[in-house]
Amino acid sequence: MMKSGAMLCCIAALFSCRPGTTSTEQTAESTAEQQTQQEDTWQMAIDRYLVDSIAPGYSQGEMCIPFTQVVATDESAPDSVLVWGSYWVMNYNTSGDTLKTVSGGNHAGLMHVSHDGGHWRVTAFDAVGDGSRFQPTAKQIFGPNFEAFMKIISDEKTREMVRKEAIADYVKQRGLNVTLYQDFGWEPIPIK
Repeated sequence: MMKSGAMLCCIAALFSCRPGTTSTEQTAESTAEQQTQQEDTWQMAIDRYLVDSIAPGYSQGEMCIPFTQVVATDESAPDSVLVWGSYWVMNYNTSGDTLKTVSGGNHAGLMHVSHDGGHWRVTAFDAVGDGSRFQPTAKQIFGPNFEAFMKIISDEKTREMVRKEAIADYVKQRGLNVTLYQDFGWEPIPIK
């Protein structure tokens, strides 16, 4: 059954942006094991994919905090989920009590997530194209959910609320002494 609409998911991963660290894999695995609902498990798989496959394309930070705005899901197959969404990767460094944005960006599209041997993993990502390819590929990928997708990506206020919640969850889970986050050239924003 496909679920659609402007369901917003805030996914704060417990990952470092340094590639190849076993603590990242252990943290992801133990965090996923703690999740009791299917939704949380596939969401963690998406986070791992964003951190492991997308974040390395950006300037590295001390930490990576991905977040997702889900447009629609199809959970009709028992061992797979299709997730249409707007996926963000944000890398930060700490400076005092402030997370300072190093790099990041948006990757919208369709995540194919499968369950194999007790773990969920992203098996494919159909990404929306850039520039003149954006609208035709977004229409093709999102299909009947195209308008919902456009509404989500046009709503900066909600996107920043979801981002702020992801940062707050990350900071709380890690016990960081951070109270603000700041994009380059902008005033710091309180996390709470």
